[in-house]
Amino acid sequence: MHTQNLFNILNSIKPLTEPLRSYLSEHTFPYKFVKGDQLIYQEPTSRIIYFIDYGLVCGIKIFNNKKTTLWFSNDGQFILPTLTASRNQFIERIEFQNPTLLVGMKYENAVKALGLFPEAKALFLKVIDKNIEEAQDRERFLRLSPLERHKVISIRIPFIFMLCDLKTMASYLNISLTQHQRIKRKL
Repeated sequence: MHTQNLFNILNSIKPLTEPLRSYLSEHTFPYKFVKGDQLIYQEPTSRIIYFIDYGLVCGIKIFNNKKTTLWFSNDGQFILPTLTASRNQFIERIEFQNPTLLVGMKYENAVKALGLFPEAKALFLKVIDKNIEEAQDRERFLRLSPLERHKVISIRIPFIFMLCDLKTMASYLNISLTQHQRIKRKL
């Protein structure tokens, strides 16, 4: 069942009622991806809230033939339309770093749930708060030195270095590939 991990995460925030469980089961759909797949994040894709059942994904932009890694998310996290967006200069994409199962729900169905289920409001607000917190954390992360950023990532998401290529990691750490290789040798 594609909703079990989603239910576990949501239950840890606020217990789910049976009617809300049924609604979520009926209005969510599994999406499977393999390493290297990309999902262009613009309408209609951007009108879906995704839950990462398993896997590792990153948000990327390609501008002037340069790929920049903007964020990473993994098991048990949500990808909300507010986290990613299309800009005039580039279109954001979701890139899959390993086999991934996303559980998606159309934004309209999530909004409808807010009116139907009182506990849905509390859940939605907690998920939004968590995503805002993660965005603020990313801003603080970028203020660290390259060496400190590397250490933070190796503690928070140690497996990321095994799953991602060097260019993706260097881009995320906001350093050159050469700098990244020097840091790896130091550590």
